[in-house]
Amino acid sequence: SRAMSIPRAPCEDSLRPVPPIAEELVPSASAMVEAILHAASSRLCEFDAQGLTNIAQSLAKLEMRREKLLGAIAEEATPKIESFTNQELAMLAWSEARLECLSGRALQLISDEAKRRLGKLTPQDLSVLVWAFARSGSSTACDNHSWAEQQKNS
Repeated sequence: SRAMSIPRAPCEDSLRPVPPIAEELVPSASAMVEAILHAASSRLCEFDAQGLTNIAQSLAKLEMRREKLLGAIAEEATPKIESFTNQELAMLAWSEARLECLSGRALQLISDEAKRRLGKLTPQDLSVLVWAFARSGSSTACDNHSWAEQQKNS
């Protein structure tokens, strides 16, 4: 026996126009972004690898160079770096490089972990990491040795 589906009329409430809201009660989008970033920055210790990567990517996509927040993300990522997926690692590098902040601790952290995972990275992960390290303009990622030399010695 099948249950019969009875068509329903649209709710009356859905047909009523939404009353306008006073502009002073609606925060601007940029004010909301700032409020959210402030809340996130004070709770970074609660973020997992994906959350840290998402915040960094959001900053990069919005072209919001927040060096202090990016530094805090790198700091928070340090003890969690092994839990990052390859994609999260690559996207963290991309985000930092996109904002020209892939240097110092973040560069070393991502570089060391990427080296450890080289054989397991997908072509997309590799291409994102190549772009990020090239954009950073640093040779730290390769320890001043060519990739071919590193592969011969592996």
